[in-house]
Amino acid sequence: TDGKASATATATDEPAAIPIVRGIAVLPFATLSPDPDNAFFAGGVYEEVLTKLSRIGELRVISRTSMEQIAKQDLQVGTIGQRLGVSHVLEGSVRKAGDQIRVTVQLIEAASDNHIWAENYDRKLDDVSAIQSEIALAIADQLKLSLSPELQANLSERPTQNQAAYALYLRALEERGTWRGSDGFKAMIDLLEPAVATDPDFLQAQVLLADAYGRMNWTNSDPDGSYAHKARQAVAQILERWPDHPQSRIAQGQLRYNLDRDYAGALTHFEAVRAQLPNDIELLRSIASSLKWLGRNEAFLEVARRVVELDPESALSFSELLLALWANQRLDEAVTTAERSYARFPQDQLTRRNLAWAKVERDGDIEAVLQLTPDSREAMMAHFV
Repeated sequence: TDGKASATATATDEPAAIPIVRGIAVLPFATLSPDPDNAFFAGGVYEEVLTKLSRIGELRVISRTSMEQIAKQDLQVGTIGQRLGVSHVLEGSVRKAGDQIRVTVQLIEAASDNHIWAENYDRKLDDVSAIQSEIALAIADQLKLSLSPELQANLSERPTQNQAAYALYLRALEERGTWRGSDGFKAMIDLLEPAVATDPDFLQAQVLLADAYGRMNWTNSDPDGSYAHKARQAVAQILERWPDHPQSRIAQGQLRYNLDRDYAGALTHFEAVRAQLPNDIELLRSIASSLKWLGRNEAFLEVARRVVELDPESALSFSELLLALWANQRLDEAVTTAERSYARFPQDQLTRRNLAWAKVERDGDIEAVLQLTPDSREAMMAHFV
């Protein structure tokens, strides 16, 4: 077979159709606020709605990163449902003026393009977190999902009633959405420290801050160990005040992972709350990473598949799945997966390299893939000599 043809044929192929399941794709909320500086607020409200929905185990909830990529492509609702394998799409907008906020949402059945539910929420800013809970509960009702009393209480939980602290927290969530290494974590810390000082009862902000401290250490940006010290102090305070809360388990897992490199200990904490947060992409990534470091390859593969289901528009998700397939010596599936990834992300350098290496690992055909990564000739030759 001509190597050039085989390496490029998949670039224009459409990814294979995936089965439609009961699930929801939430498009990023549009900001209708007159002040452009309030754009972060719509993003934060959107993130919190996703967080609430992700706790419903009967739904597949597509991740924020994938939905941001989908939004750039201006696809029809039916196409979004087919591409992501979900039954419903949620659209929304946020208008903030002074201390007033309006959140408008509409739920659409993807296959028929029918708008099955819509609502406007007009509140003061102090009540914005209640809106997010009401949206999640209303969607569960529209989709006829049975929620346990515990889950209903969980969805109704209000993280804070302090407007200033919440605004800082939403900005920190926006900052987390774009990877900037230690610069990004430092920016999060600068937002979250005053948020926690303003409302010491704001658990979610406390957990996010503790993780940001730990990630400074993880990225080797903690020369004197001060961030590690702050991370341990923060987690100790979280455990003292909220010993039985799922977020406390997450904070402990993050500490074990970021500071101690104790992947078995981290995994124990992460797995303890997995059933309560079945669609939480950050939690699943943490579980997958812990399993990878522990060499538990079959379990790593299982979680990596789930991550791709929830985050199918991410080249990183496919890359982790490929690592799991290679670790389990599933080379044919690795090539198929790499081709699927390349069809979706043809310009991504890591994706191109993954396809090249998948074919080399399975077939040993170096020349057939050099066009994808011409800079890899020396590395490939060394690998096979």
